[in-house]
Amino acid sequence: MRKIYFLFIILISSLTYSQCWKTVTSGYKTSYGIKNDGTLWGWGVNEFGQLGNGTTVDSTVPIQIGNENDWIEVAAMDGSSHVLAIKKNGTLWAWGWNSWGQVGNGNNTNISVPTQIGTDTNWKTIACYDNHSLALKKDGTLWAWGNNYNGQLGMTGGHRYYPTQVGSDNNWAVIATALSTSYAIKTNGTLWAWGDNNRAQLGNGTFGVWNNPTPTQIGVDTNWKTVSAGHVRAAAIKTDGTLWQWGEKFNFPVAAPYQTFPIQVGNDNNWKDLELGYLYATAIKTDGTLWSWGYGELGDGTFHGFTANPIPVNSQNDWKFISSGMYYSMALKNDNSLWVWGSNSNGVLGDGTTVTKLYPVPISCPLLVLSTYETNIDKNFDIYPNPARNTITIVGNNDFVNIHVYSIEGRFIKDFSIENKKVNISFLEKGIYILKARDKKNNFYTKKLIKQ
Repeated sequence: MRKIYFLFIILISSLTYSQCWKTVTSGYKTSYGIKNDGTLWGWGVNEFGQLGNGTTVDSTVPIQIGNENDWIEVAAMDGSSHVLAIKKNGTLWAWGWNSWGQVGNGNNTNISVPTQIGTDTNWKTIACYDNHSLALKKDGTLWAWGNNYNGQLGMTGGHRYYPTQVGSDNNWAVIATALSTSYAIKTNGTLWAWGDNNRAQLGNGTFGVWNNPTPTQIGVDTNWKTVSAGHVRAAAIKTDGTLWQWGEKFNFPVAAPYQTFPIQVGNDNNWKDLELGYLYATAIKTDGTLWSWGYGELGDGTFHGFTANPIPVNSQNDWKFISSGMYYSMALKNDNSLWVWGSNSNGVLGDGTTVTKLYPVPISCPLLVLSTYETNIDKNFDIYPNPARNTITIVGNNDFVNIHVYSIEGRFIKDFSIENKKVNISFLEKGIYILKARDKKNNFYTKKLIKQ
């Protein structure tokens, strides 16, 4: 028996927007989110199979990755075209671009569906950027794999194609990745970095050394709470609520382009969380307000050439989580609604368009859930070729009358008659669609179509 896809359309009020998201993460040109029900979704560019649906077809709206509902964490960064994820049972999964072994399955072949990495069941948290990956286990040990040209794996030698332990310490608590540089905080509150320091990314008072494979403590402070990295810079928050940053400056001044050690950003001491994107940063304060600084679409309705100090995105105070990608950001509110802004040329915002947004806009919860189960009635309705470009042929024992075409998020597109079991789909843009066929007895049959 083969699998057939059935369509369930969940009707929700347009006012509920996106109140279904547990967590989200921003990649290079692809976004990911886990819903409250534990399902995993992706949208945006799919060049390397990073959407995890077995294709390389882009999507401007969220599409479900597999059918599992036990995902608890997903990670991608502004320079990453591969993805890491953890399930409730502590297993580690990865897919996408794999030229340097950053997926961790032992080779360098791209993977278009989530693939379990090893058999361990004690993975705790994950981080990845471009060509390397980091992960912590529940026992406090740190593991790394992928490209090691700059020592970003925290060890000497060549690239690693599977998770390899970094040293022997078992008191690691927080991890972050940038372009060829890695960061971590230990349980004692100390901050560490290793890898490329060509632009002062290590925060040790120097710059210019491109290979530093040994984790080295940044300063002597023992009150670091969280750290984030983006491209060639990093920022961190201390337990006293102060915000610090170092590395290449956002405005890259000719006279002094690098900040070689952590320097405080402003004087506020109520910072709660932060996330660095490619050329900008976003952060949330303990009062729930959202702030941003740097270059580009910062979310306040304008485009900034450069803003040195954090500015409020808006006057709302119910923000709880942020994630920043290449040139865009996503944020969650206390009601679990998802809001996005920034560059959208590749549909990475997930609103069904490719139009840039200068301020936060809501992303609706996916209206369609594709579930699969074994059945022996698939002979009644099938289509080929699939994927297809211009025309599909209807296959089945029934006399089909017409077909309804829906977008993957449930929006009705077109209803047309079937002639000689041929259907012209050339008018459809590239993407994933749902076809719902009706026969003369008024029975309906559903199939997923991939339009190339």
